[in-house]
Amino acid sequence: MKFSIVSLVSAAILLSCTDQQDRPIVEKAQEIQTYSIEQFMDNEAIGGGSFSADNSQLLISSNRS
Repeated sequence: MKFSIVSLVSAAILLSCTDQQDRPIVEKAQEIQTYSIEQFMDNEAIGGGSFSADNSQLLISSNRS
């Protein structure tokens, strides 16, 4: 019993191994978009979201200056 489980697992491992040349090759590489430092730093993050005790105001935080 032990031998059959080991041989079954070994066979499954050997069958799952394939040659790298069998896999499709991506012919066109993806172009990576580049940004200037101004574009990279020009973002805004908003977080929080707490109501005041009387629910009349909403408090949020932001990195906008």
